[in-house]
Amino acid sequence: MQLHKFKIHWGAICLITVLSLVMYGCGGGGSSSSEPEVDSPPTETPPADDGEGGAGDGDGEPEVSQDDIDAEAMRVAGAIGIGTPMPVIGDALPTNITHTKGAIEIKDEPEDTDLMKSDEMVAAIPKWKSNVYMRAPSEGVEDMIVLYNDVGPHTDESYGTVFDIVGSGEDALVDGVASTDPDTGVLTLATTVGDAIYTVDGFPSGDRQTFEVMDDPKTAADDREKQGTFYGVPGKFTCIATSCSATTDNKGKLVTISEGWTFTPTGNIEDIKVKGVIPDADYMVMGYWLEKTTDTAGKTTYEFSHISDGARAYIGAAIGARDADSGVITGAEAHAVTKTAKYAGPATGMYIMKTLDSLGGAISPFSSGQFVANAMLTANFGGNSVAVTDQFSVSGTVSGFVDAEGAPISEDRWTLKLMKSDISGDGTLGWTFSGDTTGGTSDSGSWAGAFYGPALGDNPATADDVETDFPFQPGAAAGTFNGHFANGHVAGAFGATKQ
Repeated sequence: MQLHKFKIHWGAICLITVLSLVMYGCGGGGSSSSEPEVDSPPTETPPADDGEGGAGDGDGEPEVSQDDIDAEAMRVAGAIGIGTPMPVIGDALPTNITHTKGAIEIKDEPEDTDLMKSDEMVAAIPKWKSNVYMRAPSEGVEDMIVLYNDVGPHTDESYGTVFDIVGSGEDALVDGVASTDPDTGVLTLATTVGDAIYTVDGFPSGDRQTFEVMDDPKTAADDREKQGTFYGVPGKFTCIATSCSATTDNKGKLVTISEGWTFTPTGNIEDIKVKGVIPDADYMVMGYWLEKTTDTAGKTTYEFSHISDGARAYIGAAIGARDADSGVITGAEAHAVTKTAKYAGPATGMYIMKTLDSLGGAISPFSSGQFVANAMLTANFGGNSVAVTDQFSVSGTVSGFVDAEGAPISEDRWTLKLMKSDISGDGTLGWTFSGDTTGGTSDSGSWAGAFYGPALGDNPATADDVETDFPFQPGAAAGTFNGHFANGHVAGAFGATKQ
């Protein structure tokens, strides 16, 4: 996971502005090694009280002055690390992050503090889902985490694979299966239902109800056989024991069944597909983290982190070291992963935009908030078709910066160049990269990331379905970056898929 932190101290509490969009406020100022070259905005006399609840528009809401907007932008400038490299995150923010299908959990020691889902509005990114989380891990500290993921829909899989017919059900991919008959595909059902999906005619569906089949001569045969579906597959449920039962919880959900229930699918098991049962195991996550800390004296510390990750690291074959003199990587021409690939996808994070005077100096007004942009990467791998000095390198751009409402941030149409970086990999860990960025100024930024997706699989040129060790190019790349333009600064994350 790529997760980097920027930290700044301010003596005054950061004001939330209408242009901050998703922020509490993001510090700026004192501890950066190079502060933004901006003049302090002039102080204006606040508007007079209009007699309708204070200064403002007459509906009781205070007017947000340009001074407030300028001050907020300066805090953002500090928080996103103007003029500073990206340090590895330290102890100031929790680092134990786990995610499942794009949702995250963060645990602190010695005490856990739960994140709460928030309805805070953030920018919409096509084909990516957003989640916003809030928490207050301690007094005076507030966290907000904005995450996007590209988790795809569940996919279909064969009946035999889902229920592990060959392995007698020992490695079934779903809950609710105790064993399978490899010849008939009949399932012996587990007594603990778990997340198994049942629809059974005659089974209970109300609050804490039980359905029972007793060993009674008067019991009709059809009481022991119930039509229904198991994970959407039609078939029949049969009680083969002396007696059987099925019980629901207080929400009417089936939670336990007795031993003795089996499921027999309708049709030829070789032709049956289980619909929507396999979750996406190859997705990316990107976003950012804002933490605001206010001490008892009113001094506020703001920290900003950008986050990128993927569910399936690309574990490709080892890449040799590049010779400093010749620029050649030993063994690159014979490497299994060859040629060039293009990657494209969205980027998001935070920005500050400055207004410049005729001499290039920064003047009021300033603005800040969330951005959305487009990331484009070119990755060169091994083989004779790639120039030897370009083998196993990656470069790209982030461009098309717009605010959370889709409006261009700067008339200059910012483009951040992601400078050429070597791709590293020892064959046991994922392939990674890191390098510098430039936005056309003397201040360089930095970027870092990793590749994701399967490294080996079936050769697409062959007709059979037998798994092979055919080497794939990485299917995706995700990372983090910051950069500087003549009239602005950005820090964020990207997720890009192979084109």
